Amino acid sequence: PGCFTMYRIKSDDGQPLLACDFVFGQYARNDIESLHDKNLYHLGEDRMLTTLLLQRHSDMKLSFIPEAVCWTIVPHTFKILVSQRRRWINSTIHNMFELLKVRTMCGICFISMKTVVIFDMIATAILPASMVYAGYFIYLVIVGG
Repeated sequence: PGCFTMYRIKSDDGQPLLACDFVFGQYARNDIESLHDKNLYHLGEDRMLTTLLLQRHSDMKLSFIPEAVCWTIVPHTFKILVSQRRRWINSTIHNMFELLKVRTMCGICFISMKTVVIFDMIATAILPASMVYAGYFIYLVIVGG
């Protein structure tokens, strides 16, 4: 999901993917009240659409096309970049909880995509603190050295 995303509208046999009742009904919700749902549907709507498609169309798969080309507008100030990253981290954590509910993620036991999602959640949660500790360590080396 993200600015490099393209969704297939119909499967090869003509089955609607985006326009099916489940995906459209869930994605078009207007009863967003909880903080969890706000992070899913307001901050990470592209991630949530991908998760809804994975939940509904378990026989389909995601593909990466390296030849695809896309343009986007990037943050032009550090303040905007930090704001963007904060929003993305919030929506990423909440969406990963939803991904854990997808029954058809590949793998078995502890060698599965669910394990990757759990490790990614942990890394996403501790990365900001790790950056602070790294900055503090560099400060100690420079000042203490």
